[in-house]
This record gives sequence, structure tokens and C-alpha cells, in this order.
Amino acid sequence: PISPSDTPTPPPTTTATTIPERDALLQAIDNNDDDAIAQAIEQLIPLSPLDGNSEKAKYDAALDGEWKLIWYNSCNFSPLLKLPSPFRPDSYQYFGAIASREVGEGRVAQGLTG
Repeated sequence: PISPSDTPTPPPTTTATTIPERDALLQAIDNNDDDAIAQAIEQLIPLSPLDGNSEKAKYDAALDGEWKLIWYNSCNFSPLLKLPSPFRPDSYQYFGAIASREVGEGRVAQGLTG
């Protein structure tokens, strides 16, 4: 009989949740460590799928859609984000086509929910 400890463990796959640089950023955000956050962002920049391509269409395609704000470095961003957890809304930023419909071409829309 094979026990659970005898079962081979498959090799880990690289997914969005197993990228060490991403994990470091999320940990720094959890720790509320602005210096570590800035360092972690610098470590992620070389991993961009855009590979240094500055063509506007590629950036637009990469950013298009809805993004949840998980960190910001200024309390003046929205006074509502200073509220305690049960009352603080989630903040979303909308880029590309979805934002164009709401606030016009080339702009970022913000939505607070909760």
C-alpha cells in the first residue's frame, strides 16, 4: 500500500500566485512597508510582458480592464479609504475601453464600491 507520504509531489508550476517577486510585493503591502513595496515594484518591472516595448497600443492592451487598488502611497487619494475596514469601500481603477465610456479616451476611471 502507498501512504500519502509515498505519493510523489508534482513539481510546482509558475502561476501568478507563485512568482516570488509578486509574493514579495503582496507581503510588503500586508506589512504596510512603503520602502519594501517600492523595492518589490522595482523587482517586478523587468518581468513585464511588454519587454520594454513602449508602443502605446501594447500598453493599452495590457492595461485594458478593471483593476482593484490594493495599495496607494497617499492618504489624500480618497478620504473614504481612511475609514475603518467595515466601512471602507473597495477601490477599482478602470483602464482602456471601459474607462473611455465613463470618463473619455486616455483617462483612468475610479470606482468605489462597498
